[in-house]
Amino acid sequence: KSLNVNQTNVLGNFLAAVGTLMTTIVAQEQALAVQKKETQVEKKETQPDVQKQIKELQEQMQKILDKK
Repeated sequence: KSLNVNQTNVLGNFLAAVGTLMTTIVAQEQALAVQKKETQVEKKETQPDVQKQIKELQEQMQKILDKK
């Protein structure tokens, strides 16, 4: 009651801005968490493929050496 219309408007806009900022921060944190999880899954999926390729290369090299 002690604030005039302009002061009330400024206070309301400030509170709305703070709420929006908090929502944005939480959304960004969630997006980063999802991105981190996806990156970890990709790494786990890639590692066996690399190991399989190394094993296949070793077998091919051994076959070449055996022919000599």
